Amino acid sequence: MPGQRVSGGLSGVCNSVSLHNELVRERPDLAAELYKPQPYDLRGEQAEGRKAWYEVPVFTEHGGRLFTRLIGAYIHASQRHVDAPRLTPKAIEALAWMRQRSDSGAWNVTMAFQPGDMQFVNNYHVLHGRTAYVDDRAAGKVRHLKRLWLETDALPDRPDYFRNNVSSHWSAKKTLSRLDAVN
Repeated sequence: MPGQRVSGGLSGVCNSVSLHNELVRERPDLAAELYKPQPYDLRGEQAEGRKAWYEVPVFTEHGGRLFTRLIGAYIHASQRHVDAPRLTPKAIEALAWMRQRSDSGAWNVTMAFQPGDMQFVNNYHVLHGRTAYVDDRAAGKVRHLKRLWLETDALPDRPDYFRNNVSSHWSAKKTLSRLDAVN
């Protein structure tokens, strides 16, 4: 039955604002580095003829609010592109600090999803991820997770790179949501 994993796959959420504030108090030099643009790998999903990476700061203050974009794996993966900016030693240290602290239990919680559960996350203020998981396809225990990005008018004032670009190549991508697609 879809949604039934054998092990792992716990969902984790972390308060990025509290984590940011701790970083500023403890290591302002590392916080300053994460306010600079960092390269992110597009994982082969860039528009045709476009570069395979983009730059966005991990932390941005805008309109009196903190916005966070941190996908460490995408930042590290950007380094496979020879034309992507190289991560500085400070950026590498800052990313390691963020990873260690976000997994520490001080600012995060983990939960096991059950079939039918839904989780809504504000990507501007919450870091989220999951632990590794194991499926047993032969026994029909296969994790099935769908993601949906929702746009809201509740926060119209945000940095440009936090706005959806409906005229991008993504608007031409249509996907099908079928349970039989997991087999």
